[in-house]
Amino acid sequence: MIVPKKLQQFVAGVIRILSVHRERSRREEQMESPENDFNELASIISVAIEKARQLNLHTSAYILSMVLVEVSEATKAASDDDKGNIQP
Repeated sequence: MIVPKKLQQFVAGVIRILSVHRERSRREEQMESPENDFNELASIISVAIEKARQLNLHTSAYILSMVLVEVSEATKAASDDDKGNIQP
């Protein structure tokens, strides 16, 4: 059956992305701001969405798109919080 094979390829791709992310995170010496973390997460999710589309996993791409919306809103909230905390 084709769908399980595509799903297996998709999951393997996501696992590779997460492995690269973990490795990169370990190498970083400076602590990043929440906004930078959200931006990095958004980038990873975008790659996963594109991979899901390539594999014709439309439901997975849709769900990941909803996750991306959540992350985008959290990024904006973190940015607004940072701007609101700046004293003149």
